[in-house]
Amino acid sequence: MCLEEESAFRSKSKERWLGRAACFLAAKTGDEVLDCEEKHPFPLVPVHCDKLLAPEDIQAELGISMRLPTDEDEDATEDHCSQDFHGEAGEFVLIHLRSQRTETEAKAIVKGPHPRATQVKLLPALGDTAQRFVSDSLCRVALAKGSVTMVMTLHVPGQACAFDAFERLATKAAAHLP
Repeated sequence: MCLEEESAFRSKSKERWLGRAACFLAAKTGDEVLDCEEKHPFPLVPVHCDKLLAPEDIQAELGISMRLPTDEDEDATEDHCSQDFHGEAGEFVLIHLRSQRTETEAKAIVKGPHPRATQVKLLPALGDTAQRFVSDSLCRVALAKGSVTMVMTLHVPGQACAFDAFERLATKAAAHLP
């Protein structure tokens, strides 16, 4: 964590910035940082997965008919959620959002490393930083927009990744990120 990131919060909340500055000083002097983190947490960006994509978007871009599950994401919280779509032949698209502590942390997570990743390609036109890759036969697009990370996973049994169409689908979803 650098002081520049700490000062970015100053304009939003002087009180929160002062608390974070105290945490920074605690880290420098060896005081109890974990206690400080609990008292002055980073503000998280609320995320919501339910409006990112519709089954019609997947049909239009990938040519695959998919449906949403009938049950809701029981593990969703204000700072992370997921949404999954399923097809009749075992195809699926999974979207996972998480609010990270800082933009720097979000970018670092997206940049990896991603074990066993192949076909890695940076996507400069998507979010603040983004890349696509194949991992364990799953097509993935990972991106950071501000302090929010989004990972989209596509699996179509027996087919290679249709990255052009999948990137267009990720662009549609990313347009709805905070």
